[in-house]
Amino acid sequence: MFNFSNMELLAGSSGWDVRTFLENAFGTVGDWLALGLMILGVAAIGLAIWQITTGLMSQGQKQTKWGLSITLLLLGGVLAMPTGFSFIQGIAKGGRQTIEDLGGQTIVLFQFAKTFLP
Repeated sequence: MFNFSNMELLAGSSGWDVRTFLENAFGTVGDWLALGLMILGVAAIGLAIWQITTGLMSQGQKQTKWGLSITLLLLGGVLAMPTGFSFIQGIAKGGRQTIEDLGGQTIVLFQFAKTFLP
């Protein structure tokens, strides 16, 4: 009744498998996260500019945390760039490499377990 060629016609052979779905989903979620971080960066820049402006215009009447304002400005600038998400991923990859270098055999044991155990 149903053979392989009929099922292929029904399901289509355009790459509908779990691996392709997860790769596409990961890419889409990564794009959304990158856009969210860019919006967050623009908001941080706006808040930093507001704090710096009100701090300068108050002529010493308002207590301003200058370190926080400048940090917000710099961090917001990094996040607002289109490469801000790649920058954060690079930091995370560097941290993982450091942990793997320091961990030595522990990480290898986890890789073995992940590879060969169900």
